[in-house]
Amino acid sequence: MIVGFLVSIKRRFSFWIFSKNELARLLMILFCIFLLWAVQFWVSTWQTDRNLPDFPHIDLYAQDTAKVQKQNNIITKPVISKKYKHKKQVDSIDFFVFNPNDIDQEGFRKLGFSLQDFKRLEKIRAKKPIQSKTDFKKLFFIDDSTYNKIMHYIALDTQPVKKYQNKEIRIELNTAQENDLMDIPKLGYNLATRIVAYRQRLGGYTDMAQLKEVYGIKDSTFHYLLNYLTLDTHINRQKIGINTADYKTWTAHPYIDYKVAKSILAIRFQKQHFKDIAEIKESKLIGDSLFIKLKPYLTLNDE
Repeated sequence: MIVGFLVSIKRRFSFWIFSKNELARLLMILFCIFLLWAVQFWVSTWQTDRNLPDFPHIDLYAQDTAKVQKQNNIITKPVISKKYKHKKQVDSIDFFVFNPNDIDQEGFRKLGFSLQDFKRLEKIRAKKPIQSKTDFKKLFFIDDSTYNKIMHYIALDTQPVKKYQNKEIRIELNTAQENDLMDIPKLGYNLATRIVAYRQRLGGYTDMAQLKEVYGIKDSTFHYLLNYLTLDTHINRQKIGINTADYKTWTAHPYIDYKVAKSILAIRFQKQHFKDIAEIKESKLIGDSLFIKLKPYLTLNDE
């Protein structure tokens, strides 16, 4: 019947020039395509059914589970973003007007913060009083959601606290830790951390100008910091033994990239042993300016 139908279509459309055998083959191809589609559909449906849990009374099971959770006061905890996994999410707050510079532990707890958060606040305000709502917002344990809830209850003194007025601060750059650097007015925790971290990568500062190499320190910030910092160039620095240092040790220094490190190791392999620090200048990648910067951090022997 279907073949006859196709033959009738052929008569109406003369441009279809097919014999009965060709039409039969065409029909067979269409049937095979349909069969393959049907098999694929059945397989996918069968796999989906296998993944479903075998609960004959799943609705009753869900209802019973909800009742048990309610009886046992089980509350599903909200998922906290990884960005704020170290911060406390404040859901219930006893609102009241407070001053971050004199609030006590109990008052801070009523705002929804933990004892650890209060200790952090005490440590920060002991170094540098909080002078504005913006300074309070920048505290690393306070997220945007918490701040938005309590911002209207923050009451600071109308006159900024000038703890450092008429007091000269001089901090030694090569021995100072983050908390020491935060004694400098307007110097935040993040920048203090970067200054110390870069000093550790260098092996110690040899020149004040190296502060400009720290991310976030512009010329204006650099000249401001010079008023509060000193540099002891006689302090022992961590040095690289050019005859023993491996590739990882070389590339850990901020002045040496992987290409320079490979060139130094290649020269050492050829010489077997450096007799003078200046011999690393045989590398085409180490010019006079780079050598001058590197020299204070190099030694023929491990130190």
